[in-house]
Amino acid sequence: MNKILLIFLLLMVGLNLGGGLTQEAVHSAVDYLTLPEGFVHQPRMTKDSRAGTVISQDGSLTMYYDIGMMAGMHMGPHKRSTCVWYKEYGPNIAEGLLEVDRKKQWVLTITNPLDKTAWRYPANFWAEISDEKDIQTLEWIALSYKPDQMLPATLKRKFQQIEDNDGRWSGNGGSMKEVEFLGESLKKDLAAGRFKEAEKTADKILAIILEVQ
Repeated sequence: MNKILLIFLLLMVGLNLGGGLTQEAVHSAVDYLTLPEGFVHQPRMTKDSRAGTVISQDGSLTMYYDIGMMAGMHMGPHKRSTCVWYKEYGPNIAEGLLEVDRKKQWVLTITNPLDKTAWRYPANFWAEISDEKDIQTLEWIALSYKPDQMLPATLKRKFQQIEDNDGRWSGNGGSMKEVEFLGESLKKDLAAGRFKEAEKTADKILAIILEVQ
């Protein structure tokens, strides 16, 4: 196996290149969450996290989410004393119900201390709720979170192109060093969730591979 694949690394910090989207993900129009029929997803990219809303068809239930290291932990042991009730499911999931201005706010946070990619965790989900049925629906959506599917499809395709051409690559010392340098930049961009920058770097790597074949 060529050394570039080591760089390429990367990639795949647990990424699933070949799996594609599940039927549920295609149906829901968001690949990292599975939504019940009739719910609408509205993504919103912030400077340092991935955020958005999930809204029921009749508008009666709106779930917000914010994912990434800079999103912080909205729910966890530090919130236990302020909760109406608080639950933990293993070491990585914390759920609680808060009362804010006489309104009930449900919050669930998923973490993974072993995952060092800053753009996949913590994953925070919250919503104002009316009853237990709302909570069950929200739990179902939040716990469907698929961090491996968060990578944009365009970036996945570029990684696949790099992988497909790696076996035919016969880079010299200079081009190898350049690819290694770009690979390090790519890792940093991925870890920080800078997908647009990562895509540009992947283009440069692919151009070098194709040029020296």
